[in-house]
Amino acid sequence: MHNCSLMKCKNAFNDVSFCVMNWDDFRFFQAVKVQGSLKNAAKVLGTDQATVGRRLYALEDRLGTKLFEKRSNGFFLTPSGEGIARMVDEIEEKFDHIGTKLLGKDQRLQGPVRIAAPGGLANYLLKYGLKRVTELYPEIELNLLTGPEVLNLSKREADLAIRFVKPEEQNLHLTRLADWPVGLYGSKDFWKRGVQPKCVEELLRYPFVGLYPEVMMEKEEKLLAPFHQKLKYVVSTHAWEHVYEAVKNGIGWGALPEAIASRAPHLERIRLIAPQNAVIWMVTHADVRKNARVQAVARALRESF
Repeated sequence: MHNCSLMKCKNAFNDVSFCVMNWDDFRFFQAVKVQGSLKNAAKVLGTDQATVGRRLYALEDRLGTKLFEKRSNGFFLTPSGEGIARMVDEIEEKFDHIGTKLLGKDQRLQGPVRIAAPGGLANYLLKYGLKRVTELYPEIELNLLTGPEVLNLSKREADLAIRFVKPEEQNLHLTRLADWPVGLYGSKDFWKRGVQPKCVEELLRYPFVGLYPEVMMEKEEKLLAPFHQKLKYVVSTHAWEHVYEAVKNGIGWGALPEAIASRAPHLERIRLIAPQNAVIWMVTHADVRKNARVQAVARALRESF
């Protein structure tokens, strides 16, 4: 029976009548597939739950098959729905490829450039890397996309990414921007009698300022791993700038990139623990990197680092 339904779906895709079907209906299908519920799909789509349900059930009626099985813990694809999902994914991939190719041919120094970067690096870029772009190219609009998730450049979720992890995907162009040693720092007047702790046990008696685990980079985790469970957190944050301000003002000690910590002359590296070296990569899609405004932003970032 499932095979009959799937064949009916394939026939619908091949039938001329499918060509006049509203492609926007499949946007609702994709949202429910990814989010697993009508409610969550509605939030992503910026509409209400009833509209999502109505569009989804209308699509099922037109295709003549059930696309989802509703269970107590959400919506799950039926075998027919899985077949439709594969075909829709293929079509979306082709659309993305067309958009990427066209973007790469755009030689105008105007319009948006979406830069994906961890929050701490985004603050650094705003202060040191992107000011020159805004001065030279006032018609380029910089969209900073921060957060722990890794955005997909092939799907045009971002035009350019700054990462601490070297990507392995094909069709990406990589530029090694810099080595960023990450160490442990404290204010010179933070320690008792102005003398750094002489052992880890003594260091752990002092309050610690740090990033939330989900935004920590690998080298920072490695730096703190030997005693992470024993840290006396006094401040947790999503941004290095907050860690920097807290450590600079004597609230606690913390892990910071040397490039950020060196801005305050009264901060000193804690000599008990050797720093970890992190590599910063700039990543663009092979097709998009030829776009004039993406090239301008990439050039400014290379110069700033």
